[in-house]
Amino acid sequence: MSSLGDLIHTLPAVTDMATYLENQKKDFQIDWIAEESFAEIPTWHSKINRTIPIALRRWGKNFKKDFSAVKQEWKNFKQELQTENYDVILDAQGLVKSAIVSLFAKLSKEGKRIGLDFSSATESLASFCYQKKVHVDLQAQAVFRMRSIFAQSFDYDFNTMPFTYGLKIPEESGLRKPYVLFAHGTTWPSKRLSLKHWIAIAKFITDKGVNVYLPWGNTLEKDEAEAIAHENPRVSVLPKQNLTELSRLIAHAKAMVSIDTGLAHLAAAFNIPNVTIYGPTSPNRTGTVGNHQIHFQPAFDCLYCDKPLCRYSAKKHLMPQCLNSLKPEEIFKAIEIYLN
Repeated sequence: MSSLGDLIHTLPAVTDMATYLENQKKDFQIDWIAEESFAEIPTWHSKINRTIPIALRRWGKNFKKDFSAVKQEWKNFKQELQTENYDVILDAQGLVKSAIVSLFAKLSKEGKRIGLDFSSATESLASFCYQKKVHVDLQAQAVFRMRSIFAQSFDYDFNTMPFTYGLKIPEESGLRKPYVLFAHGTTWPSKRLSLKHWIAIAKFITDKGVNVYLPWGNTLEKDEAEAIAHENPRVSVLPKQNLTELSRLIAHAKAMVSIDTGLAHLAAAFNIPNVTIYGPTSPNRTGTVGNHQIHFQPAFDCLYCDKPLCRYSAKKHLMPQCLNSLKPEEIFKAIEIYLN
């Protein structure tokens, strides 16, 4: 239901499932419950019939302040959810919240709820809500973990399916071509690449005659974008974009340079060449999957801590020491092939 990256990781599994059902000559429709912030994503997939937005995050924040409004929105959500009787209700997230939401959806007479077993679910108690349970390796790469969940749920071999995210290509964005997008924003300080790195990378790209555009999601990211663009006329800070607008920009970019963030996975979904820089997180578990995806990592003695704050050598650091050790020239070599 939530996390930009998680929803994108699920798209190939949806494609697999739809392909299998079509091969079986089945009539089917697929509905998807997604957090309102990410509800645009399922609409981009050619096989999704209906997206049902849910606002658990916002409701949680407003529960005490405006209980009556939250109560009414929850009632409206349930009414929309319960307009159908489903043959299969699949909880691919494996959290208590997603399992509970699945219980509110109506099953047909022969229908069943499916989810992860006790050892596979991120929150093991969720497994008690399902009638059929599947097992996956929690350490497996996220896209293939999702494909396995769907394949076991419907009893097919996903390895026989062509790999595709199944996205409809949006129309042109109207930006000056050719262009490269930077995905520099993150909620984890330990994933931040320094401004001097971004400025140097931008200069290298614009010296090749390629424009650079900078999206942003909050005030801090906008300030960083403006600092990167300062005194470089070929670098532009974009106005605030929603996900659908960002998808148009990404789908027609020459390439992207990213830190480990949801937009990096969106580039992979559109088969856009992307250099993604990893340090505290491992590309083996949550790396981008698709054509022309480069996973770039520093040669450093401390990687994959999976912590939002850098604590290298038992000290607190404002900037991640692993990413700080990178030389911009190393990243130039990784991106250059896509600029020529």
